Amino acid sequence: GGENEVELGEATQRGDDPEVRPAGGDGKSEFVGVGSVDHENETDTGLGSNEPQEIDADEATDRLNEGTEAERRQQADAAAVRRVRVAIMERYARTQGFRKENDRRFSHKDGGWIVRANGARFPWEHYGADGGLVRHYLPREHCLEREPLQIEADVWRLMETRPEIYALILADISGAPTEVTGSRLKAMQAEGQVVLFPATYRLVFDESGVG
Repeated sequence: GGENEVELGEATQRGDDPEVRPAGGDGKSEFVGVGSVDHENETDTGLGSNEPQEIDADEATDRLNEGTEAERRQQADAAAVRRVRVAIMERYARTQGFRKENDRRFSHKDGGWIVRANGARFPWEHYGADGGLVRHYLPREHCLEREPLQIEADVWRLMETRPEIYALILADISGAPTEVTGSRLKAMQAEGQVVLFPATYRLVFDESGVG
């Protein structure tokens, strides 16, 4: 038999890894295309001409400043996106009373800590004051209430087999970080809030079956 992967969402089958979807969402993407250009009715701006364009010094300065400002805004937006993507675990840790020691560790006054685990599928681990493992975390800057979440099949299997210690850190509808354990996901599934379904089937050719 071939391997399969699962998807949480409405009961439709589609591409690559498991997906978590709010029940009732259609999961459809909206695409905006670029229509054909009506060259006959185009306004001649001279941009395609070989003739030099004459502009005064003030206009040249304005154009330069506009380009520079646009580049600055674009760089700032990109930096903001990067900060958001790396910050959800920190935001979650702070809401739980943890203090950041460095980029890989948060500590709590009760003696517990959250640390980044090297090479683990769930890259963050929470330990209690006694040194015992409390939770494995996989952070995703994603709101399940807004759109489906696609997860790897092995991630779902871990959450399914050990639902009490494996959890996703997601964003809620307001953008605040929230913990979604495997137990919570299974409860949501049982209540019909999310739906799990296969997303991809892998077909493997077996020469022994050729007659």
